[in-house]
Amino acid sequence: INDRYEFPLQLDLDRDDGKYLAPDADRSIRNLYTLHSVLVHSGGVHGGHYYAFIRPTLADQWYKFDDERVTKEDTKKAFEEQYGGEEELPQINPGFNNTPFKFTKYSNAYMLVYIRESDKEKIMCNVDE
Repeated sequence: INDRYEFPLQLDLDRDDGKYLAPDADRSIRNLYTLHSVLVHSGGVHGGHYYAFIRPTLADQWYKFDDERVTKEDTKKAFEEQYGGEEELPQINPGFNNTPFKFTKYSNAYMLVYIRESDKEKIMCNVDE
């Protein structure tokens, strides 16, 4: 459940001659998708907590929605830090102990929402703060 899985910021379904598209897909439209939301589970198989990173506007600003708390986040936090897997802490005293400390990350993406680039203007809108 916490294995590492990397996902792209952009998903091009037209690549490789459109082999990822359904046979009846409209190929006259560019099938390039951009990541809009990352839904995250923090915990294990028996329980945990859910929250989401969302880009709710046309701007490149990510927000973390965690129950009633909403905070601005950078792309790395919303994106790369949700890959799961193991993480290695940098050594404080490199000459003292050569064994790096690794730990399993218990927060990772479990669902991704992509929006087709050509539909972004119809779906997204700017919001006044």
